Amino acid sequence: MLDRRVSIVVEPAKIVDFEDIERLRPKLGRIVVASGGFDPLHPGHASNLLESKKLGDTLIALVNGDSFLRVKKGKALRLPSARWMGAGSASAR
Repeated sequence: MLDRRVSIVVEPAKIVDFEDIERLRPKLGRIVVASGGFDPLHPGHASNLLESKKLGDTLIALVNGDSFLRVKKGKALRLPSARWMGAGSASAR
């Protein structure tokens, strides 16, 4: 019997700052923004990002910082870079 599983490689989305967005704005089309702590990234986050992406041409995932997570959860569980990469990978599909 043939194995019909397929592997999908997803490159994380680019991390950009507000100046990049402003410079690229004419090419971005309709922008949709989703935000969260993504700490840890869970299926609800991934679903939110994937569904949000369907609503426009460009999805911007805003990743909340450590101070937000300290207020909400008492502490940040993962480094900011891990949260950025997780949100970027989930939204890149």
